[in-house]
Amino acid sequence: MNKCYRLLLHVIMPIILFVLPITLPDFNFEVDFSTLLTIISLLFTILVGFFIAAATSNYNNLQMLIAKEDSISISLYNLAKIIDSEQSKKIAECIDAYTIQSLNFELNEYIDRTQNEYIKLMEKIDNVNPTDERGFSALQVLYNKRDELTQVRHEISMVSRNVITGMHWSILILLAIIIIVLSFEFRDKSLATNAIIGILTVGTYLILLLTYEIDNNLFLEDKIAYLNSQNIFKHIGKLGYFPQRVIQSGRIEKPKENYRMGIFDHKKNNYVIKIVKVNKSKL
Repeated sequence: MNKCYRLLLHVIMPIILFVLPITLPDFNFEVDFSTLLTIISLLFTILVGFFIAAATSNYNNLQMLIAKEDSISISLYNLAKIIDSEQSKKIAECIDAYTIQSLNFELNEYIDRTQNEYIKLMEKIDNVNPTDERGFSALQVLYNKRDELTQVRHEISMVSRNVITGMHWSILILLAIIIIVLSFEFRDKSLATNAIIGILTVGTYLILLLTYEIDNNLFLEDKIAYLNSQNIFKHIGKLGYFPQRVIQSGRIEKPKENYRMGIFDHKKNNYVIKIVKVNKSKL
């Protein structure tokens, strides 16, 4: 979600919706829809509550699974160093490539997009050869972590899917529009009353926006995806990595240390990585 789009959704739209009840001319329906408004509002509340609960459950599971995936990646590198120091360097490169590729895509699609990097990582793990008794004892733990990563990937692919379908969104948006339109009937010449209706209108919109962000794993995505993963790079001795789009869109603050930035090359249809050196005197 780029910066302009976020500004439109989070700032401009709420302002427009707040001003609408105050600026629109008065209109009245010939029929009293107060009872109908109550019923529709109750139905909207029940549906939104159900979908938010379901989406939040998936979202919380996704948070834990991503943290687990990060810790497994670090464990794989640590175990490889104990078993086969030479091979651990190749595993570090594979982990680096896998993590970079996972950050290049959104949470709901990165499992499919990292399949090639995942396969290469598994191949390097299978090539680890212990050289002493300590290495042999750690080898089984390494294989357990490898299998655990496979399981976590399958679980992430399940919980990262959207709970709310297009039909569900159509119903929710339709109910929200009906609630907003019917609530406009209660406007009068009082600025306070119209302002309250404006606040209720904005609240209805923000509820839908929050539901959308949770269902699409956009809520606090900077923390659960981009920032937590930087620990992996530090542990394997690599500079941190961020796609250029997430910095330009304002989803995360500019790093205060040197980092790698992925710039999408449309000709190659791939990301090109360049090192960005931070001038700390300007921070």
